[in-house]
Amino acid sequence: MPKITPKRLIAAIAVVILIFIFYATRSCGSGVKYEYGYEKITLGRVEKTVAAVGLLDLYNKYSVLCRTGGILNSVRVSPEDNVKKGQVLATIDSTEIDQMLLKLNTRLENSRLAMVSIQRRYDGKKELFKENLISAKDLEQSEIEYKTAVNDYKLLQLEQLGVRQQKTYSTIVSPIDGIVAQSFIGNAENQNNLAVQVNTLVFYIAPSLKTMELTLDIDESDIGNIKKNQKVLFTISAFPDKKFNGDIVSVPINSIQKGGLVVYQPIVICDNSEMLLKPGMTATATINIAAKENVLRVPNQALIVSPDFDSEPRNSRIPAVWKKNNTLLQDSPITMVEIKTGLIGDIFTEIIDDSLKNGDEILIKIRQIEN
Repeated sequence: MPKITPKRLIAAIAVVILIFIFYATRSCGSGVKYEYGYEKITLGRVEKTVAAVGLLDLYNKYSVLCRTGGILNSVRVSPEDNVKKGQVLATIDSTEIDQMLLKLNTRLENSRLAMVSIQRRYDGKKELFKENLISAKDLEQSEIEYKTAVNDYKLLQLEQLGVRQQKTYSTIVSPIDGIVAQSFIGNAENQNNLAVQVNTLVFYIAPSLKTMELTLDIDESDIGNIKKNQKVLFTISAFPDKKFNGDIVSVPINSIQKGGLVVYQPIVICDNSEMLLKPGMTATATINIAAKENVLRVPNQALIVSPDFDSEPRNSRIPAVWKKNNTLLQDSPITMVEIKTGLIGDIFTEIIDDSLKNGDEILIKIRQIEN
């Protein structure tokens, strides 16, 4: 055995000190620790939804148009009045139409008398022609005069029919039993003698205000998931804490351009028995496109969190999570577990294999902390 000299002792002590300094320095340099956040695997509901905004309107409303122009004589109903089919809603001054009709009646009677007179002459000439007292040319001329008179009379009859129709249009009536949802020409208490043009919109009549129609704007990337009879939940800014519901009744095949985006506009029928919804309100909606009950599920955050030391090569297309180790004998507090997923929901993802069990703690967040 070599003799321990003071020099060798000093050298050994120096080596030990250097090794201590090396490890102490490395430890200080890597003084980063991790704080882990976990959540348990649970049994429960996995739900996938599509978010959208939309506009509320009256369901199955009728647009009542003014079919003739003129000055309003009277408005006999107000918004929220109940009306019957054929009930008079408003009238238009028909003085000019009455004058036109009077003149037409006079012209029509004169035309009728002229036609009768010409017919008699024509009948007389037919008798004379039988007795060879007039030529065929004279008979033909008389026939032309008679047919011209008949045509003139028929044209005047058509003109009279048109003016009579205009006369009926001066009375605006309800097309259905329902309720006056909106008036564009005032109301029964506010007569303003407005001048209206042909085809002016004067009223909206709805069968009921207890059912509303919601038109949604669905992005083209989501429209493939939207189907008839899907449930829709929505809120409005007037009642932010209240949930309203409806059902999709139609999904269009044609898109529209809106705000530079391609959108589709399915129609939702929704209950308004509480009379809280108004036409023109904006709704923020979620459509339930898929759901599973009582399935093994993992929070979606667990599928995207990744520790810095995760350097193991693997197939990135296979979903994986980090499971908490419940023993101190492991080198790391977490272990990666590849899983097979089913329905990917908004908050949770379904697990369809036995890689994990109910109650397992899964990493959902990680944060670096300094010593």
